[in-house]
Amino acid sequence: MTIDPNKLPRFCLVDTSIWIHALGRARDAKSLACRNFYEAMIRHERQMRMAAPTLAELVRGDLGFKVPSTPSVRVVPFDRRAAQLLGQEFPASELKRLAAESGVGVAYFKYDAMIAACALRWGESVLIADDIDHVRLARTVTRLKVKKPTDFEQDQCDIKFPHEISTVGAELIAANDDEG
Repeated sequence: MTIDPNKLPRFCLVDTSIWIHALGRARDAKSLACRNFYEAMIRHERQMRMAAPTLAELVRGDLGFKVPSTPSVRVVPFDRRAAQLLGQEFPASELKRLAAESGVGVAYFKYDAMIAACALRWGESVLIADDIDHVRLARTVTRLKVKKPTDFEQDQCDIKFPHEISTVGAELIAANDDEG
């Protein structure tokens, strides 16, 4: 599918899994949508921010990893303000509750919460992610929306059924039916 540039955010923070797919480090059903989103953001001069914890995850998987060299990609630090937001918006008790509900470890939620805190710290209202855990985290912070790369795809065109086609179109269909 093609990305609709009118739907693209001007700025957003992008989660680790989207970067992994967009940069070709994983290849599966999600990869094309992630790559299309990434390329459209660059082509339309929109800014994608990468949280420092995301960079750490990417480097951990590939010590030779290099941040894409484009003005559209900017790494943002997990600084003092991000740490304060993490503590205020995502208390340990909430992370433990979410981990228990989802069946994944608390450490997993801690990284996602650090990434979400970076989004808040740097004034992002949109976090691009494709996992349900970020959606769960964002429910605790109403000013942060989680969107998938597929949310920015162009709407599909309408399918015309025979009774909706103009009389000229209907005549062409009838003529082709007669010949067949």
